[in-house]
Amino acid sequence: MFIFLLIPFALAGTTINGDFDVHGIVSCSSIQSESLETDGDISISSSLKANELHSTYMTAEKIYVDTITSGTGSITIEGDLLFSTQSSSSFLETSWSLKEHNTFQNSHEGWSHLDRHSCDGINHFLGGKCELAEQELGKTFNISRHNLLRVTATLHMLGPWNGESAYMKIDGNIVWSQSGLSHHSGLKICGQEFPDTRYGIHIDVTVPHISESAEVKFGSTLKSEPCLASFAVDDVMIYSRIKL
Repeated sequence: MFIFLLIPFALAGTTINGDFDVHGIVSCSSIQSESLETDGDISISSSLKANELHSTYMTAEKIYVDTITSGTGSITIEGDLLFSTQSSSSFLETSWSLKEHNTFQNSHEGWSHLDRHSCDGINHFLGGKCELAEQELGKTFNISRHNLLRVTATLHMLGPWNGESAYMKIDGNIVWSQSGLSHHSGLKICGQEFPDTRYGIHIDVTVPHISESAEVKFGSTLKSEPCLASFAVDDVMIYSRIKL
């Protein structure tokens, strides 16, 4: 059943069990529908005004509301959330979105250093003994709209370090660093002559960031041969977020 109305009207106490097509303005106290869309159960070409609006699914070019509530206690936003003006609702934020997770178990596409190693034959990482010491390794990641960037990773200091530092850069800026002091006792996890200085260092850095690409690099100030002291990188995870 199709009803075509060419003038604005107020809807009160009316039940419609078919399609509802209005070319005008609808004003009412409450509307409930499984679907509110242009070609769906209720189609309104001009504007819709209601004190309450309940729908399982709705599409619209513009929605004006005073309050957004959810019967489940949470509101999920799938996709980018964009604001044309500065909002005072600082509580409205999107959650962290995981953009890429590099475990180096199988693929390590795009990284400047491609040699993988493992200390136990199971868990693989980039770099390691006789591979990385003074040189850097990195990758450029493509990221959708955001204003916060978060990078987490695991770094291994292998062999004897004598105060040298490992670091991480984002777009050429050092955002994390840690020095390593040689341990004369401890675990020889990677089978070297000397115990490993630090194994499994967790990195977690968040920075303001708006560019749609981010270059992440890892390096060290080691000057020794990589077969004596080296570093390795594992489990690099890239997150983005929009925060008001």
